[in-house]
Amino acid sequence: MWSWSNDTASHVLRLVFSKVFDDFPESKLMVGHMGEGLPYVLWRLDSRWAWHNHHGIELARNKPSDYIRHNLYITTSGVCDVPPLLCALLLARTTSSLLRTTRSRICGQRPPERPD
Repeated sequence: MWSWSNDTASHVLRLVFSKVFDDFPESKLMVGHMGEGLPYVLWRLDSRWAWHNHHGIELARNKPSDYIRHNLYITTSGVCDVPPLLCALLLARTTSSLLRTTRSRICGQRPPERPD
C-alpha cells in the first residue's frame, strides 16, 4: 500500500535525473494514483535541487518540476476524492490529467467531474 507510490515516484525521478526526458523530450509517461505523490512535492524537489547544486547533473530544463509538468500524464486511477484531484490539477498545472479510472468499482461511484 505505501511502497507502491514511493517506488513509482522514485522511478519517475530516476528517469528525470538520468536525463531520459532530455534525450526524448516529447515522450510521455502515465503515472496513476494522482501522480503517486509527485504533484505535492514539486516545490521541495526544485528547492533541494537548487540547494544541492545539482551534484554534477545538468538538466536541459531548468527544474525537476518542469519534467513532471511536461512529460507526465497524471491519472486518478482509484483515488476517489475531489480535494486530491483539485490539488493535483493546481500543482501540476497541466492539461495532461486523465480523469478516467480503470477501477471505478473501487470507489463505488462515478469518477469526479473535471472542475471548471
